Amino acid sequence: MPTHGVPKPDLKMVSDVERHLLELWRVAHTKWDEKVSFYNGTNAIWPDSIPEGARPSYHPGKAAAKVDGAVNSMLAYEPKVHVFGKGEGERAEARAAKLEPWLTAAFIAGNRREVVPVWRQAKQNLILQGWTLIEGPWVEETKPPEKPEIERGETGEEYEARLDRWQYEKSAWNPIRFSVPPPKSVLVDPLERRVMAAVKRGRWYAKDIGRMLANKKAKQYADIEVGEWTEPSREYELWNCLELWLPEWHAMIRSGDGEGAGRLLYVEENAWGFVPFVHSFSGWGHAYESPGTPGSPQDMGLSVASLSRGILDGELESLKLYAQAMSARHNSAIEAGFPVMGTTKKAAEVVDQLPAGVVEEVEEKDVFWIKTPQLPAWQFQVSAEYAKDIEEGTFPGVVVGERAEGVSTVGQHALMRKDAGSRFTIVTEQLSLMANVLAENTLRLVEILGEDITIEGKTIGSKDIRGNYGVRVAFESVDQIL
Repeated sequence: MPTHGVPKPDLKMVSDVERHLLELWRVAHTKWDEKVSFYNGTNAIWPDSIPEGARPSYHPGKAAAKVDGAVNSMLAYEPKVHVFGKGEGERAEARAAKLEPWLTAAFIAGNRREVVPVWRQAKQNLILQGWTLIEGPWVEETKPPEKPEIERGETGEEYEARLDRWQYEKSAWNPIRFSVPPPKSVLVDPLERRVMAAVKRGRWYAKDIGRMLANKKAKQYADIEVGEWTEPSREYELWNCLELWLPEWHAMIRSGDGEGAGRLLYVEENAWGFVPFVHSFSGWGHAYESPGTPGSPQDMGLSVASLSRGILDGELESLKLYAQAMSARHNSAIEAGFPVMGTTKKAAEVVDQLPAGVVEEVEEKDVFWIKTPQLPAWQFQVSAEYAKDIEEGTFPGVVVGERAEGVSTVGQHALMRKDAGSRFTIVTEQLSLMANVLAENTLRLVEILGEDITIEGKTIGSKDIRGNYGVRVAFESVDQIL
């Protein structure tokens, strides 16, 4: 990939890009932490002025239920790929038709190879944090298996068996991967649909860094620079590193404050010609400019935080009030179920006799239970009002299968569910736009690799693509009711 005169990255460039992008995302990251704390049930319920343990803290599962319910309702959408034919005639249409099932299979295979399916995790991030990023397409450092040669003394049957294994391994070879890294680990320009610069922050084992640098040195690049390597004292020592991606260059530095930090590990020409990340906001947010310093990094940071609006934004206060009300009622239930004993005598005299099961020289009027206050009806009504506010600010229960009042037929339920679920239309569109970029770059990558790749019995190579990257991906409903 020609570098088009873009200067080769150095330590300063990597650090400057990271610092700039981190400033844009700082406010959003803080807000993400707050939303994730509500989802995980680790948020503070009472003000800091109240001593810890002075009041019970009960975390209802409503925040997690709302996020998971929204994600589960969107899982009924699967990507459908359409490739536009390049040129005219039946041959162009046939080539395009061959690419469509292969791309669909590539998306399915990419989902299957991750611990958490890619689209599931992407939807989770969009719904909870209001933003998601997918790393891909990227390729593993592998080559297709070479056809075996017949060995001396080998029978025909033995060779045929090895040949069969090779044919299977060749058909199963698929180095293309997609993954969803932790959202805060990758920094990109938030206002660019196609990522033109990305900084990935992470920790790598020293042994993996060594193997990576050895592979880089062994390859013949038009332009590559590999730093000096010293064997670490511990193979499983974790190194903090920054990885910079540009359409023209790819570089990695060792960051942090430890020994060997601030060192360039390698910088190479980006042979792929694109940055292997796509990202998107949920579509529920809005751009924001403060009246004070419009256009400043701080103001842009506020705008990015406003754009990354998830399902819980706007309802965090109601969720906290709901948790406080539930905690108070839970405390009342504990006090009523385990009331405190009172006595007109010395407490020690009564307590010492209780383990024996018999209390002597105590009249009935001398021992009693402390009365607990009865909860008035308005306390239950307050909790219901909070729950109603949360539902209005997120989505009604009919989306996740709850029967609405007055609905008795499947048709009525389907219509109400479709109408209530219309809020997620924009999120589905954002997923489609991300999938478009992923599909286009996947075709570019296959063409650059120059190898035939077979996925689920479907094979394509550079001869089938020939510069045709025109793709449209739509997430269509597969809901059986509809």
